[in-house]
Amino acid sequence: MNDKNFYASIVIPNDLSQKIPTLLGPSPQNAEVEILINEGLNKPAATIGEQVANGIISKLNQQVQTNLYTQVSERQMPLSVEQAQQLAQPISVKTEKLNPVPSYTANGNAQAVFTQIIWLTTFISSMILYTVVKKIGLRWTSLVSQLLGVFIFVSGITGLVFWLANNVLEVAIPDKGGMLILMLYVGLMFYFIQGAFLNWIGYAAAPIFILLFFFSMPVLTLPPEMLPDITKSWLYDWIPFRFSVEAFKDILFFDKNPLNDGIGILGYTGLISLLVMSLSVLKPTAKKLEQPKVKEPAREAD
Repeated sequence: MNDKNFYASIVIPNDLSQKIPTLLGPSPQNAEVEILINEGLNKPAATIGEQVANGIISKLNQQVQTNLYTQVSERQMPLSVEQAQQLAQPISVKTEKLNPVPSYTANGNAQAVFTQIIWLTTFISSMILYTVVKKIGLRWTSLVSQLLGVFIFVSGITGLVFWLANNVLEVAIPDKGGMLILMLYVGLMFYFIQGAFLNWIGYAAAPIFILLFFFSMPVLTLPPEMLPDITKSWLYDWIPFRFSVEAFKDILFFDKNPLNDGIGILGYTGLISLLVMSLSVLKPTAKKLEQPKVKEPAREAD
């Protein structure tokens, strides 16, 4: 459950088959099955998993109840009030939610909301900085200025978003310091990806970012098991938003900071993008052709 491998599970104790026959004896023992719900992994999928698990236990209860009633009928056994109550539901169910989703987390989708906001705000800042750098010209000095500017932009953006989420919207953030650092880290990685495209192909990269955003965001709120194979293979498996969502999910619901285990795939993607972005200063620029000067014919003296 903590490794985000299962949405729900049914835990059947080893002595369940031994306790069920005692329901017809003088000392009935409670037969209990536990349902574990991994709510933080994906709340809609966990809710579906809980419904499926309850349906399985309900079917099992009906089968056990039928078998016990058959034994009572064959033996013509008198039943006490306690035994009759036990036979109404031979197997009791205990439900426990692991990695629960607290209130004020957009119904468990706060990680996707943070990803959307950071991507859009860094996109705006990357367009502004690229416009400035383009006017100056792509040189090493302008590249350093661009990187310095993005750090200032992203720091201000993530600080404002964190302040609004924590103080105004009151989002449940267990590790506030780790969350702020993670937001800054995600914002920088997003900018490096955007800057690499902008520095090489220019404003033509803007429609790519917008289309990627609109096609990807609805996918991130769904469990990957519910996605069509083509969507999962051609979109979900490689988009940078996916890794951002998983990182925010870890710190919000699973009580762990993903940066403790390394920079992850998003970090390596950002560093490679930073390298590509830096190499853009070597990109050949088109020189304007000088127009030959045409000599004016000498005027004849009057």
